Amino acid sequence: MPKAVVGDGIDKEARRIVLVVDDEPIVRNFMKRVLAGEGYNVLSATNGREALALVEVGAIDLVVTDIMMPELDGLKLGALISQLPLAPPVIYVSASDRPPAGMGDWYLQKPFSAADLIRMAGEILSRSNSS
Repeated sequence: MPKAVVGDGIDKEARRIVLVVDDEPIVRNFMKRVLAGEGYNVLSATNGREALALVEVGAIDLVVTDIMMPELDGLKLGALISQLPLAPPVIYVSASDRPPAGMGDWYLQKPFSAADLIRMAGEILSRSNSS
């Protein structure tokens, strides 16, 4: 993977691209700020259709999506992403205290902390680095 010099002059891996999807501006902006603060390049979408269009273009390393959204919900978005040749991993977020069956391992219950989002994103992206 190409190296880039980041603000402090230390060589680090080129910034990973994370797509944040949530129809609630407050939640979407919170996730964007947290992830950008960790050095990720963050894109955002307000619904599943916008997100799918971005993912289909390529170069997305991770998707963080709300489940309950208009137009195309997070579960349908995740199912469509999984069918793509270079499907990025997906973290699902929702206010529900129980993740829907068959959704996968990556789930954050709202409200979640910045530390939880950072930990989960880092764990997933470190796994994709080693594969």
